[in-house]
Amino acid sequence: MPTERLLAELASLAGIPADSYAVGQDVEGSVCLLQCDRGFEVFLSSAGGRRDVQLFATEESACFYLFGLLAAEAVRGGTLARTPASRPA
Repeated sequence: MPTERLLAELASLAGIPADSYAVGQDVEGSVCLLQCDRGFEVFLSSAGGRRDVQLFATEESACFYLFGLLAAEAVRGGTLARTPASRPA
């Protein structure tokens, strides 16, 4: 998936653990992004099922939705906080 690298880079910059999400596979306990017949699905893989399934027409929109979920959870958990922007020297 072309946007997988972008998601990994954004997640890394935000301090989001790589094991909290999965792209291209259904991983128990992770938020997953999978391609399907109808487009791309984003869901929480939990207890052998898929919860809160959202369908997207494009991989890019699914990727940014997934990142938004991860970032929101990080903010709620206190691991992602706003910091002052650094200014170029």
